[in-house]
This record gives sequence, structure tokens and C-alpha cells, in this order.
Amino acid sequence: HLPVVSGSKYTEQFAELTPYERHYFGCLTAMDEQVGRLRKALDRIEASNNTLIWFCSDNGPEGNSQAPGTTGGLRGRKRSLYEGGVRVPGIVCWPGHIKAGSRSTFPATTSDCLPTIAKLAGATLETRRPLDGIDLNGVFQGNLTTRSTPIGFETRGQAAWTSNRFKLIGRVTANNELDSLELYDLLKDPGENSNIAASNPGRAATMSRELQAWRASCRKSLAQYRSKE
Repeated sequence: HLPVVSGSKYTEQFAELTPYERHYFGCLTAMDEQVGRLRKALDRIEASNNTLIWFCSDNGPEGNSQAPGTTGGLRGRKRSLYEGGVRVPGIVCWPGHIKAGSRSTFPATTSDCLPTIAKLAGATLETRRPLDGIDLNGVFQGNLTTRSTPIGFETRGQAAWTSNRFKLIGRVTANNELDSLELYDLLKDPGENSNIAASNPGRAATMSRELQAWRASCRKSLAQYRSKE
């Protein structure tokens, strides 16, 4: 995240690169070094097999001259709800429980961390509060392949609702409705090049209702939080 500033110990390792790249790769190297220290400490106290380490980006890259980055061909960039703005790599390390080097294309989000960790800890979550996330332990074990709850996003007048396969994205109007709806099949069209809303009106309408219900739930939660401030 900007500003990207690395210490001289690390920038000096990349002296042949551009100033931005020196700091960028210097920051990556510094972070990698510190994660390594953490993992060695966990090994030393024999806590590695009882500890999950989670890592992911928070959003897509800026992708401009000031902060170059790539979405790997996905549409959009940071601050967009197209896949280039929201789909990022994620890593979970849990020795003895998650097979090293295993890969999954299961759609997940940081909202899934709470129910996943609560399940592992044997904690009971408060049922009066709605949760957006799901328990990912089945994904870790390789026996969960379908997401029960779609992933919702809303920012800067955009809203999106992503299931295992399909994604609805639209514009939030001044009266809080959804307009300019687009529907994409992410398995067939991860670059979101072909809007299939017109040819799938039923699916688009169902996902639109679900997205509006989620947005209403978010507004209710926010109102209840503000009433306690």
C-alpha cells in the first residue's frame, strides 16, 4: 500500500531497479524475513501445528505509473468491484492440517476468518448478529466445494454479489436501488467480458434481491452500532 518505503538494508539489495521497485521489493523482502522469524519462533515453542497463519492482499493493485501492478488480466483495479479490484491471492499455513503446496479456487473472504477460527476454538458465536462469513474448515480438509453464502461488496456507488460461479454487479442509485445490472459467469469468463444478464433474467433478478437484502442488513447493523455510540 502506498506509500511504499523500505529501509536501506533492503533497498540496497535491489540497487539496479527503479526507485519504486527498490522500495517495493525491499518491503516484500523485509516482510518475508519477519514472517520467517515468526514461523521459527512457533517451531521453537512447538506451537506450529496449533497455529494458523493467514495472508492476503486487501484489494487489487493501483496499476498505474505511480504504483505499477497487475491483475493478471482481470478487469478493473483497486476501488473497482470487478474481479481485478477484489480478487486477490490468499494463503493459509497450518502444518499437520493443511497439506503443504495444496491449492484451491474456492471463493473466500476475510469475513470467513471469524467463523472459521471460532469453530476451531470451540467458541459459540452470538446468533443475534448476522455474519457474512462461513466456516472454511471444510475447504482446508478438501470436502467443501460449494459456498453457501455469496460474498457481498459495496463501495463508491457500486455493489456486487458473488456466488461460486456467478457474479452480479450494479450501480447504486440516489434512492438506494440497484441499476445497470451486469451478470458474469466467472468460471467461463473470469475477465468479465461478456455480460449475460439479458440472457439470464431470472438469475439476475434473484441475485439482485439477495444483494439488496444483504445491503439492507448491513445498513441495519450500522444503524444499531451508531445508536450505541
